[in-house]
Amino acid sequence: MPPPYRSQFANTHIHALVVDDRVAYAVSLAGALATSGLHSATLLEPLLDGAVPSACDGGSHIALLALDLAESGAPQALTRNLDGAGWRVIVLAPDGERPRLAAAIEAGAAGWLAATVSLDRMVEAIHRLATGLSLNDADERFVLLRDLRASRDRAVRRVQPFATLTPREQEVLASLAAGLTLEEIAEMDYVSPVTVRNQVQSVLGKLAARSRVEAVAMAHSTGWIAARANSDRT
Repeated sequence: MPPPYRSQFANTHIHALVVDDRVAYAVSLAGALATSGLHSATLLEPLLDGAVPSACDGGSHIALLALDLAESGAPQALTRNLDGAGWRVIVLAPDGERPRLAAAIEAGAAGWLAATVSLDRMVEAIHRLATGLSLNDADERFVLLRDLRASRDRAVRRVQPFATLTPREQEVLASLAAGLTLEEIAEMDYVSPVTVRNQVQSVLGKLAARSRVEAVAMAHSTGWIAARANSDRT
């Protein structure tokens, strides 16, 4: 006897899209979904450039999006792209990925499942979503988004002291983070080591850091170094 949901949603025409960069897994899952009565397709190489298929024909369109894609920012960007193309997104989330899951929910995902969920549970969730039913508890969704906002607020507070650095102090800190000594920085910038030492002391004071090592560690842990590198590339 088929599971109850199969008969309950038997007349629902559903297109399922598997979004995963693990080719063998994506093909296997797409095939399994097809044998479950879904019109299944596979997007084998998710890209961040908006290249997702449009949900332009009839029926319900549900995308299963792997949260653990190789590109860390991909799930959030792909969720927006898929949602904009008419797909309702179910995120398949591994344990311990609450921040990235929350970011995908914020970007428009309709719900989420554990990445290890059974095929029957996955098909049931697709049918539920296709007929307008929710997958997850509203309170849990609220907590996910609340914790995401709180995490971002903490990140902003941690990076605020770096905004007080002058452009020259920022250059000195970036050079320290690159492993240069005071003498090397002085030689590179045609200034005296004493001048660089004074600039370093100013950096330490503004960041409330006790040493150059601590200042560099703060620059890495807050994402300041990565943000500066991205800014230099653009």
